[in-house]
Amino acid sequence: MYFPGRMRTLETKKLNKSSEIPPEPQKNEGQNMKKKQIYDPQKKVDEWNNKHPVGTKVIVTKDDGKKIHTTTTAPCSVMCGTIVIWLKDISGCYELERVVPDVQ
Repeated sequence: MYFPGRMRTLETKKLNKSSEIPPEPQKNEGQNMKKKQIYDPQKKVDEWNNKHPVGTKVIVTKDDGKKIHTTTTAPCSVMCGTIVIWLKDISGCYELERVVPDVQ
């Protein structure tokens, strides 16, 4: 006799009519489990775009460490899983992590 999900050794045992196989324990999916934090770049994009419209004055840290004052030319967006933003007088886009609002 074969019971799915049980060890095959049960096949070799003879079961009396009075003997029963205890049910498999149920997994409590909602209890004692921590919720995983999933990184959602779109949430950060929406927050930035709501606070900082196109034309916002910003400071960007370039690859060589220089800080440049410029303005945004488009809303930030997600490109290949990275949050990026387009800036005036700068070729291409920069990671949003390198950009801060200019509070002057």
